[in-house]
Amino acid sequence: MRFLPYNPLACLKARSERVKKRRRRALTADEVERLLAAAPLAPLRRLEAAYRGGRKSKKRQGEIGPEARAEALERGRRNALTWRILVATGLRLGELRALRWADVDLASGNLTVRAETAKNGRESVLPMSPSLVVALMEHGRRCGANPEDPVIDVPQNPCTILQDDLRQAGIDPVDASGRVVDVHALRHTFGTLLVASGADLKTVQSLMRHASPVLTFGFYIHHDTQRMRDAVGRLPGLPVGGSASVPVSAAS
Repeated sequence: MRFLPYNPLACLKARSERVKKRRRRALTADEVERLLAAAPLAPLRRLEAAYRGGRKSKKRQGEIGPEARAEALERGRRNALTWRILVATGLRLGELRALRWADVDLASGNLTVRAETAKNGRESVLPMSPSLVVALMEHGRRCGANPEDPVIDVPQNPCTILQDDLRQAGIDPVDASGRVVDVHALRHTFGTLLVASGADLKTVQSLMRHASPVLTFGFYIHHDTQRMRDAVGRLPGLPVGGSASVPVSAAS
């Protein structure tokens, strides 16, 4: 509207096109299983390592007490459930932190991402896998599922804990090409596993809650060499031998 005599953005430098965002990779189904198997015991192993050779060993002598051991096991169980929810739903970390038991309908197997907590500002009802429903039922019985309580107490430093849990599972958080597995990479894993399960493109886009399929398949769906090989292997068989004549109608 020409109210300003100068451009207030003129002093800013353009962002270099060479600046690369963090490159993430998705976990394979096997790696997800290994992560979920290792996570429940990971806090106890960290505690035991601290008592053996860390700072705590200088302050405390003797064995780990039963209360500390039980607390570590409970923390591991909740960490494992956190990773399971993120991989099985594709929720963003902030959406999971805001998820309340009132948003979860275990009878119908759906959860609701409220508009005020969603990145796109829209309410979404998402289906849950049967295995996740069972896990949440068990978790609800243990903690007491009050409607306004958070479904899960997400750890304060989830990325650090996740990467340590990955190492406990024998998975390097950073691969040879520099791609990382962080908390948001679990959302990438959700989308990639959907494609591997045979879900059609529109369904994947809807479950990821993306406005455009370009975002879904340009950034969130990662290729997998074995999946590519399997896809080629499912192609119809072609005759082996000399080249067959092509009908004129087909060639035209």
